[in-house]
Amino acid sequence: MQTHPCQRQALAAGDFSTIELCDCGSLHLTIGAVTLRLSPSCLPELVAVVTEANRELGFQQMIARKRATACEAAS
Repeated sequence: MQTHPCQRQALAAGDFSTIELCDCGSLHLTIGAVTLRLSPSCLPELVAVVTEANRELGFQQMIARKRATACEAAS
């Protein structure tokens, strides 16, 4: 039985990550040196979770800046 390496098509890429569609039907999400193979049906939930985490991180950073500014003004 002869096998061939999967062929991938880049769907999106950034400075630290890429998402590729494999000819076997899976998605390859690479972040740094780590690659996850995912079903394409997982992508919408992954996008939603990362979007929510990004929004929450921004909110937490805004609160921390406001607290730091309030402490500096009080001293």
